[in-house]
Amino acid sequence: MTRSAAIIIPALNCAATIGKTIDSALAQDWDGELEVLVIDNGSSDDTRELAAARSVTVVSELRRGRSIARNTGAARSAGQILAFMDADCEVPTRWLRDAAELLEQVPWVGAVQARIRKRDDVLPAEDSIHARWYLPFLDTCALVTTRRNFANARGFDEMLPRNVDMDFSFRLLACGYALGLLPDAVAIKHHDLNVRDVLRRGWDGGTSVAQVDKKWRHLVPRTPTRLLGALQAWAQRLTKARTSPHPGLEAIEQSAQLLGYGAGVLTRVHRTEYEPLTPLAKILGGARSLAVTPSGGFIYDRRVNARLCLTRAELGALEELAGGHYFSRHGVEDRDRVRLNEALS
Repeated sequence: MTRSAAIIIPALNCAATIGKTIDSALAQDWDGELEVLVIDNGSSDDTRELAAARSVTVVSELRRGRSIARNTGAARSAGQILAFMDADCEVPTRWLRDAAELLEQVPWVGAVQARIRKRDDVLPAEDSIHARWYLPFLDTCALVTTRRNFANARGFDEMLPRNVDMDFSFRLLACGYALGLLPDAVAIKHHDLNVRDVLRRGWDGGTSVAQVDKKWRHLVPRTPTRLLGALQAWAQRLTKARTSPHPGLEAIEQSAQLLGYGAGVLTRVHRTEYEPLTPLAKILGGARSLAVTPSGGFIYDRRVNARLCLTRAELGALEELAGGHYFSRHGVEDRDRVRLNEALS
């Protein structure tokens, strides 16, 4: 059976970067059917014309919102592998192939992303996976999943202005999936924002984080010091902003995010239940989550607010319990099983 994949790129006034993004998508080392869809979200510049001049499908979606555009792209595409790129992102040629291999060989992995490097920033560590409340989450700017997993997670939340990557990852985790990272596939994210853009991004980010907190309130630690902890985290980010390439813009964004969070707390959100669909969910239980790389993995445990590193062999022992063979095919020794049992006890 021929493998098929679709790369979906939401775009709004991205004329400066859309060409390189499309070229990066078309250059993928993929051995099956591949379609690239640019979802124009109502651009007023030359984004649509530049995209149409290349060998891609351009779809107009006038309802504003990247989640709406991504969901539209998923609905209009035919690929069994769904890959999402931002319109200012470039990915390496083996990104799609390596991500699809992990998804196909390990059915309880829900989605995979490349390692993200923002322009002018240092390259993050190989085990750098975002986490909130000791729950890992992926970045949608270079994310690959399957159509089945996407449907089980019910797509992206179209009501959230930002942080849909966090929410989508939590949906996958609630379905019992693990998340995957490709440390050797480095995607470059180009940011060229002015003060107005930074203010908007900070405000939307704070508002949506508050909404995500409320949606997943059953996962949020309920302690009297929670607000103090949030203020301390904000102060730490401001301090860290002083060493960034653009400290003034960073400080503005963090301040806008704090104000947006306060506004987001006042909004009403709808909580949705998800049924665990994989054997991994029964093994880990409700308080643990798993993130994997081709060489190992990490168990995130919210009960003790800790992350445990697993070697490939220890991950193979976990996979044996889940009925898989990708990590365990090189052999699992008794000491690996003992170590895993200790981690799960």
